[in-house]
Amino acid sequence: MSAPTKPYVSRYGGLWPDLHNADELLAERRKRGMVSDEDAEMLRQWREKGYVQISNAVPASVLDEILAEQDRAWQTADSSYRVQTGHSDFVRPRPDIRYQTGCRLLDVYAKFDAACAAIFSRKITHFLRLLFDRDVFKTQTAKTPSASRCTAGSSGCPGARRLRA
Repeated sequence: MSAPTKPYVSRYGGLWPDLHNADELLAERRKRGMVSDEDAEMLRQWREKGYVQISNAVPASVLDEILAEQDRAWQTADSSYRVQTGHSDFVRPRPDIRYQTGCRLLDVYAKFDAACAAIFSRKITHFLRLLFDRDVFKTQTAKTPSASRCTAGSSGCPGARRLRA
């Protein structure tokens, strides 16, 4: 069999698991003790299906807090929260529109500490480090002056710095 002309399986490039020799790279990482059997299985699932299921990735208490924060957001008329009501209509959250089809509270990961904790849970960041081969971080920038800030953190939100845009 001849060597592939492009290093990645996808024409768009990708991460190390997208390389044609990803199986060999994974075997080497397992041999060195860098990847456990469970990690290897998650990476295989991601490669085959394009996603991975991580059981109990987010503690139930964090999910409860996200729901509570959402409830608070919908009950306030705080202009720092935005709701998309259609393709381009943005309004403040109001209880009377909460369950309308197409309404959604935007950027909860940038507003809610619990949402950030969910995204950066230990199990999720572990998998993302395997996939990206480095620490993960989040950043948020906004186009509107009222929300023009950037939040950045290295592999989690505690201690994240808030920067003015």
